[in-house]
Amino acid sequence: VSWRFAFAFAAVTALAVACSTALLQGAAVLRAPGPAGLETGPSRRERISMGFYGFVMAGAQWVFVTYLVLYLTDGGGFSLQAAGLVLALAMAASVGGRLFWGWLSDLPGRRVSALLWASMLALTMLTAVASGIDGVAVWPVATLTGAALVGWNGAFHALIAERAGAGGIGRLSGEMMAVVFGGCVVFPPLLGFLSEALDSWTVLWAGTASA
Repeated sequence: VSWRFAFAFAAVTALAVACSTALLQGAAVLRAPGPAGLETGPSRRERISMGFYGFVMAGAQWVFVTYLVLYLTDGGGFSLQAAGLVLALAMAASVGGRLFWGWLSDLPGRRVSALLWASMLALTMLTAVASGIDGVAVWPVATLTGAALVGWNGAFHALIAERAGAGGIGRLSGEMMAVVFGGCVVFPPLLGFLSEALDSWTVLWAGTASA
């Protein structure tokens, strides 16, 4: 209809979701903290490792979300509507990705390896984009990229909750989310600047894959 209608629709939807949270009051049951002396948590090395992973994956995720439509319309010959549909398909795949990686991470000993496989799939798909794929190949590649690069964070939150230990999940979640959103802020403008300065989409996608 128009971009103003699209923004208004999104605003009304967000308002409806915000109002609906009133129905959830009292539904959550807080778990009592563990006995004194039993609080545990990840080591400093584990915190740095988790934070670095979240920083890079979130940054790469937002490069993909920010530039995919522009890339497809500017260099891929897609109409704006078709490019938007590709992005929508990638986001839909991310829903399935969250379910799949979450299921995989719940298997014995698979909490970290699920995140490893998600990042490896994302690397493979971003490398394909950097190589200059076009036409019909864009659709499956974007779908798998969405499933991996946007769908990883459910399993990441599960890892945070597991490693936090009794009574420490709020603090560790806050630390990790601060780092994760740092990646969202840093990567898109940095790689966008490099891509524009060198007049190359390949630089943007190869830089994202390399991260």
